[in-house]
Amino acid sequence: MKINNNIQLGIEAGLSLLLLITIFYSIHLGRALSALRRDRAEVINLVNTLQQSSVQAQNGIEHLRQTTELVGRQLNRTIEKAKNLRVELNDLCERGEECADRIEKMPLVSHASMRMENAAESNADTNKSTAERNLLRALRMQKA
Repeated sequence: MKINNNIQLGIEAGLSLLLLITIFYSIHLGRALSALRRDRAEVINLVNTLQQSSVQAQNGIEHLRQTTELVGRQLNRTIEKAKNLRVELNDLCERGEECADRIEKMPLVSHASMRMENAAESNADTNKSTAERNLLRALRMQKA
């Protein structure tokens, strides 16, 4: 019976050891569960904060889209004005070149007659700009 008692004692010792391991493991799991319960409120707060941040980001994106559209429309208007100005400048350049060609084709006037004209013009046209005087002089030369 000693063998039976030894076997029974070995089995009971093994079961006691397993029971102790189970007890320590359940204590560890209990602590982990209580930590999860404590952290649950923090996780919920983090999720709420993330939702609020998402809403703010969406609002910011919408505002950015509206601003981009507004700036795009203003930029398109500016580009259209620039295109119109370019066309006008090209027309003015062509007209200026035509006037310059006509002036070049006109016969040369002697220096003495030009000095007299300049003196007469300066007396008569003191209120006119240099460009106006030059234009009037060119027109007079063309008529001559």
